[in-house]
Amino acid sequence: YGFVRGADLHLPLSAITDLSITKRHLGKRTLQNLLKVQFSVDGRRDSIAWSLTDAKAWKSTIEVLIAERPSREGQ
Repeated sequence: YGFVRGADLHLPLSAITDLSITKRHLGKRTLQNLLKVQFSVDGRRDSIAWSLTDAKAWKSTIEVLIAERPSREGQ
């Protein structure tokens, strides 16, 4: 795994282009489910993956937030 230690990643919901559950990222495999987030910022595409206790629940929560986003902007 590649880690960015001591740094926070701030990723706007609008930058997320895809969410998936995988066991592989950056050519490496793991036994745990990873939440893989693909995103685009300033026309540059990238991805990051996290090993989380419940990656599927995180994925679902983020999908709900993305789906609700347009209705929040109108408020």
